[in-house]
Amino acid sequence: MNIAAETPKEHNLPVPPPEAMITVLLSEMRRSQDEAASTNGSMRSTYAKAEAKGVNLAAAKRALKIQKSGKAEEFVDEMTKLLQYLNILGIGVQKSQLDLFEVAPTLAPIDEKAELDGLRAGRFGEPADHNPHDLSTDAGQRWLEGHYRGTEERKLVFALQAAEESETEVIEGDEADDGQTDVEDEEPFGGPWPDDAQVAAHAAE
Repeated sequence: MNIAAETPKEHNLPVPPPEAMITVLLSEMRRSQDEAASTNGSMRSTYAKAEAKGVNLAAAKRALKIQKSGKAEEFVDEMTKLLQYLNILGIGVQKSQLDLFEVAPTLAPIDEKAELDGLRAGRFGEPADHNPHDLSTDAGQRWLEGHYRGTEERKLVFALQAAEESETEVIEGDEADDGQTDVEDEEPFGGPWPDDAQVAAHAAE
């Protein structure tokens, strides 16, 4: 088993926004998934880094799977019904908890949305020529501004990772199976959630 001994050191790199860190880590998880057939070791390393930064691997893999399937609306419908059924089963979700859910801005001006889309694209490492807007428009320029900022945040995340790795002494040993090889699920939403047997048992009480 790999044993990591942390050696605290100071580095002068700025801290990127938490959402930037998560977005970059998700992009690396997606890349590792795409290359999983030949890079299982790299995939496990990427997942371990993401988990160490507080990324919920189960939720992250589910989100990437939904993105790949293109069935986000179906997932939202499923989640809506799931919350309804939990309430019927006496496992209600409080309104204060629902208020914590982040939702995409649907009524944002096109320029503002273009900048957010560019920011996300930059964090994901997508090239600048993927701008879906005409460069002669305000939306096209705002997308580029967002993309530049996202690209710089992506570079910062990788720089922080490199600095942290240089501060950590790793003692090589036998590599344990971490059980993170189940990258692809047959169902877009990752199968039954929660477990059917648990729901049936609760309903029978």
